[in-house]
Amino acid sequence: MLADAGQTDRALTLATAAEHAARSIPNPSLRARALSSLASAYAAASATDRAEQIAQSITETRERAGSLSCLAAAAGQSDRAVTLAAAARPSARARVLTDVIKALAAAGKTDRAVALATEAENAALSSGIHIQTKLLADLTEALVAAGQLDRAEQTARSSPHPFIRDQALADLVKALAAAGETDRAEDAARSITEPYQRAHALNDLIDVLVAANETDRVVAIASAAEKAAQSISEPFLHAPALTRLAERQPPRVRSLIANALAVGSWTMPLDVLVNVDLMALCAFMDHCEPHAPARAGHGR
Repeated sequence: MLADAGQTDRALTLATAAEHAARSIPNPSLRARALSSLASAYAAASATDRAEQIAQSITETRERAGSLSCLAAAAGQSDRAVTLAAAARPSARARVLTDVIKALAAAGKTDRAVALATEAENAALSSGIHIQTKLLADLTEALVAAGQLDRAEQTARSSPHPFIRDQALADLVKALAAAGETDRAEDAARSITEPYQRAHALNDLIDVLVAANETDRVVAIASAAEKAAQSISEPFLHAPALTRLAERQPPRVRSLIANALAVGSWTMPLDVLVNVDLMALCAFMDHCEPHAPARAGHGR
């Protein structure tokens, strides 16, 4: 950003300091990751030669491969990126292959993009559970963008972990709906087993249908979303799900907010009431005010 603003010397000074700090990290793994991040920052600033030098200097083999493959993908060097990614950590390999899939699909090379999907999926599933959701979501989105809907759904359903699979399906619903594939998005949303994720996915679909003025479908899907929300057993998830649905259902807002207030924090639905039903909010505050604790110096 400093370089873009014409402060090249200042940017160079900060970059030099950042590199010195990264190289002074005693832990080899953390040092490698810091240098990889620095290489990516140089590449984003169009300093590709320096980015390559820093990536090449990383001593940890898999981190070096991941950094170099990321730089190659960003530079549009798909074949080199794929080759280098083979030696990277699974999470880095999944990210790079997904970026390559996006680039190939955008260039009309769909067959080549789809051919990499299995390798990218396997890399994502070999990564830590904490990052699988994001990796599978990105890959699913890339496949939807490439028009490979069957393959995208296969990827979304690939995780053996139910929570990750449901999250991936919720991400798939959002991508399909954005692509205009609302029927398929609805089928995917209704197949999600975890109630909170199902309600969340159906709400995302409602947003798209409202924008498309498909009011008849909105009513049916809102009913399914409410049924899912009402079946959530955890109060800290139950109330937010009802509140989010209330934003999309003005005729039902008072009933849904009343249910949310019954199971969760009373402050949670206030934003919805401000935007959707100000009169109900005023009535609620009038009801609560007599029960509020007296402020200091204003005792009754």
